Amino acid sequence: MAAVRRTQLWDRVVDTYYDHHPLFIPAKPIALIGFPGAEVPRIAGSMSMTTGLPLIELERWIEHEAGKSIPQLVLEDGGVSIRELQSRMLLRALESRPPGVIALGHRCMQLPEDRDLVLQRSHCFYIQRTIFELFQALRREVEEFPARYAEFILGPPESVHDIKAMFDARDSEFRSAPHAVDAAGKSHTSLGREILELVQTLGPD
Repeated sequence: MAAVRRTQLWDRVVDTYYDHHPLFIPAKPIALIGFPGAEVPRIAGSMSMTTGLPLIELERWIEHEAGKSIPQLVLEDGGVSIRELQSRMLLRALESRPPGVIALGHRCMQLPEDRDLVLQRSHCFYIQRTIFELFQALRREVEEFPARYAEFILGPPESVHDIKAMFDARDSEFRSAPHAVDAAGKSHTSLGREILELVQTLGPD
């Protein structure tokens, strides 16, 4: 009986913590982009939990569709499959209803057609961190999850120089996003709140 009461209490706690009804519905999906180490999925998850909006992690969708991890896809065919899958999953994510919070993969702005889709059909935010912050975060992530990034499958970056070329290329792509958020020194929750406040000031375009 005590176990049943504890289960019922836990169910009530969970129901209040994960609001099944969005507190507001944006005119368009909220898409977050950032360099590896920017912790985009965690920020998106915080926003989803706070508002009840659906959460979409684009790279997880790609992996589920392919039945393989992204590092496997990149290493096996040089990224040809991932580009085709990314375009298909991106369109599906942007068309999902109600509009949700989408954590885009860091390759998502490489193809002009994918970039145009993101810019036209979402409120897109670039999560900005300095290259030094990203380097430190990447070292932690790759050490903890060695198969997460195909680019670092042989081990974490040893210096900022190891990620500079990739950072410069991605930064150039990400700056096409109409909104940028400086993430320095901010928690996932405060970043999510900042983005949500900005979204509520935006119109449908």
